[in-house]
Amino acid sequence: MAFVADECRSAGVSLISMRVPVILLILIYAWLPNLRAQGLPTGTTVICHGYQAGSSVPDWVFSMAGAVAGRAGGGQIFINNKASGELDPCTNAYCGSAAPGTETVIVYDWADDSNESGTGFSEAAAESLFAGLIRWSRMDPPLVNLEHLHLIGHSRGTVVNSEVAERLIAAGFPAPEQLTSLDPHDGGAVKKSGEPAEPEQRLSWEDFDVNILHPEYRCGDPPSDLSGVCSWEGIGYCDDYWRDIDNLACNVDPDGKPIPGAAVFDASSLDDFCHSDVHTWYAFTIDTGVSVDPVTGDPPGPDWFISSNLSCPGSSRTQPLSRNVDGFNMSRIGGGTVRCPDVPASRQEVHFDFNLREGLINGDFDNDGSGGSDISGWSFHGGGGSAEVFTWGDQYLDLYGGEWREHNRFYLPSNAWAISFCRKVFDAGSSDVFSIYLQVHGLYREIYSEELGGAGDWECFAIPLLWDERNEPVTLFLMLSDLLGADPNVGVDDISIVTGLFFDAFESGDTSRWSSASGL
Repeated sequence: MAFVADECRSAGVSLISMRVPVILLILIYAWLPNLRAQGLPTGTTVICHGYQAGSSVPDWVFSMAGAVAGRAGGGQIFINNKASGELDPCTNAYCGSAAPGTETVIVYDWADDSNESGTGFSEAAAESLFAGLIRWSRMDPPLVNLEHLHLIGHSRGTVVNSEVAERLIAAGFPAPEQLTSLDPHDGGAVKKSGEPAEPEQRLSWEDFDVNILHPEYRCGDPPSDLSGVCSWEGIGYCDDYWRDIDNLACNVDPDGKPIPGAAVFDASSLDDFCHSDVHTWYAFTIDTGVSVDPVTGDPPGPDWFISSNLSCPGSSRTQPLSRNVDGFNMSRIGGGTVRCPDVPASRQEVHFDFNLREGLINGDFDNDGSGGSDISGWSFHGGGGSAEVFTWGDQYLDLYGGEWREHNRFYLPSNAWAISFCRKVFDAGSSDVFSIYLQVHGLYREIYSEELGGAGDWECFAIPLLWDERNEPVTLFLMLSDLLGADPNVGVDDISIVTGLFFDAFESGDTSRWSSASGL
């Protein structure tokens, strides 16, 4: 206000001469926030599927999205466009027709990458979803309300949601209102919950790596076990519905797990309650009036609900409640009048800080690939390109003349000051150029360009960021030209966000590569 008053005096104008009643100014000031809030959704629900053998989102997700919108009294249902990063209106028949309402329901499509057997793909999907939520919340009008965010995930999708929640809290955004995990499964193809998690015993599609930089995390059961799903401090409410059962009906079926800190329902005692039945059971608690599942045509199992159970015995239980009380009924939209208690004292504090290895997924290219050109963090969600990873010894991105690679959408925190990277020139002519571009708001800015003079050893650099590039969803684009057909070759490694000058004891590892030429 002092600045405004000074400006008025310098222009020869006083508040008195403006003849605007003070009370009117106060009313306008009070009205502006409400004006800005017009069009803001009442809340946002994100539904994230698990492993898919193909490249399509399963119908049950769309059916659940339609049920959530219906229970909310109407709203918009979207599916993320992985190529553009936009939210497209849902056209799946199970979504139904859009009805007037203020809830936003998002079906998160990561089907292509959910079946990648290498490491890092679930965290990369979370990295992109997190960046998307930030972007969609800032649109005009906004499509997402972060103040009231409910994340619902099934199986491997619970890992994606957990990592999104961790990033929201770490970046200072509102913590999710609720984190719902449906048969959370982070342990590989048929890995049983409770089995050891040593590297040599891990199987394909395991997601313990998402928290590998924080061995102090205690999200497992027992707490010392590695876990890809956590109930984080700050989340409004965490609920977990899981089962562990193997019989003829559930042959070779993935098993869920309890999550410390959540309100836990162990449904293993329910008759033939298989992995996919958990999301079906939860759907019956969203639309409590349907007699059969809209997708399968099956009714709920005879022991899935107990109509006389109208209150919760505690934070951990083995018996279902009434269909009108259990599951989704404990959410904001569901009313939440009866809610099984979760255990905030057992929640995990977030230590994620976006610095170095944490801020940009697979910037060191050390994640195990799953074959072909798919690279976690560099494929599926805005990323891609022709350059592949050199996999002998210390892995790095191997760029040849005319090749390029772009990272998936990710978020630059408000305290980021540089993008760091290391590069080695294996072969190049004097006219070959290695370039890096940062894409913000759809525009690319060249942040680094080097005309290569010939072969040289590894050197590392830090490229300062502009002020308006921070606190934004971005992508990173790397390219090696081949102007004279000299077949240049450059290796790139250890790409990361720098939020502080080695404040975390160089968690990225090798300090020997840092050159005085880098300015660090």
